[in-house]
Amino acid sequence: MRAGGAKQKGNQFENNTSKQLSLWLTEGKREDVLIRSQNSGGRATMLSYSGRDFRSQAGDICSVEAEGMWLTEKFILECKHYADLYVESLIFRTRKDTILEHWNKLLKECKTYNKLPIYIAKQNNKPTLVGLSFPGVELLKLQDHAEVHIIYLGLYILPLTVFLQKASLINLKPPKKQLLFNLRK
Repeated sequence: MRAGGAKQKGNQFENNTSKQLSLWLTEGKREDVLIRSQNSGGRATMLSYSGRDFRSQAGDICSVEAEGMWLTEKFILECKHYADLYVESLIFRTRKDTILEHWNKLLKECKTYNKLPIYIAKQNNKPTLVGLSFPGVELLKLQDHAEVHIIYLGLYILPLTVFLQKASLINLKPPKKQLLFNLRK
């Protein structure tokens, strides 16, 4: 891979994932309600060192429209695209800079901002995966759809295609405002 190619690949993956999730949130109507966070969430991290709260920009994907706020208020979305994710390291715990390390780092960030994790990862020539904690699985009603559960990490994994088809937005969207009085008499 040429110099800078990995960063470009990661940025493109974040942009593509933002579009897919935007379409999911809007039932296919819009692809621009979520975008790649400035510096892939680095802005929120850097400003937190000075005591400033930029929790809306934590993670790799943030919302720029109301339709996406429900998701980003509850979750931090982290995206990773690697030549090899070393999935077997989840069992053997043998490698650094793998799903294991990414997940633990994401959990720390989630604790800081009091949010739930969504880990979206792609390995070259493999389907994209989504990782969630149990509260996230419950909130999105995915209990029957997680294909792998790594107990010691509290990590539930399923393909992104299944996530997009089966995840429920019912618990994310605020209730519709009810008319408190009738304007017509």
